[in-house]
Amino acid sequence: MQLLKNGKRRQVPHRKRARFGGSALIVTVHQLDGLPSLRTQQVMGVFQKALAIAKDRFGCRVLQFTLLGNHVHFMVEAPDEKALGRAMKGLLVRLAKALNKLWGRKGHVFERRFHSVVVSTMRQVHRALRYVLLNARKHGIRIPFGQPDPFSSGPWFEHWRERGKPFRTDPSPVAPPRISIMVELVCLNMPVGLDDQPGASLECVG
Repeated sequence: MQLLKNGKRRQVPHRKRARFGGSALIVTVHQLDGLPSLRTQQVMGVFQKALAIAKDRFGCRVLQFTLLGNHVHFMVEAPDEKALGRAMKGLLVRLAKALNKLWGRKGHVFERRFHSVVVSTMRQVHRALRYVLLNARKHGIRIPFGQPDPFSSGPWFEHWRERGKPFRTDPSPVAPPRISIMVELVCLNMPVGLDDQPGASLECVG
């Protein structure tokens, strides 16, 4: 994460997004400075409700996610960059309205631009799953041994190396892959371990 001299985070530059088709991606969204932490039970509830409605829109599907203090990582699949932009805009508007209601405020919640990285090989998909589901460890947040991060979709993930079933059996807030067959293949043949370490940055995914 790059910081400016005033301590604020450098925002995502306005560059044209790379073209892709029928791919899985990691999408990172930052909230604006000075807002409450996203890593609370109340905020987790907001994300669960919003994703239950918006996890499959415009041909895009949210496959996994994790909440950090001031940003969110999603693993999504999208048919193209236009559909991704529309789906993310709709999801972030829904989330912003619900979070503003929770926090008793008005105004923007998330930065206007989000960062995305396409993952196109089995090795990249495996690293991406590990990066998203276990990202809290990258930030020094302790996840209990043998347990998923409770502020992620990890409790509903059914392909942990140590067990063949999810920790939670209530309806999952995320969707199974439909067009990114590689994600399903990786889950079945290269499962992520509960106590694995994520890469240090998104560059480790490529």
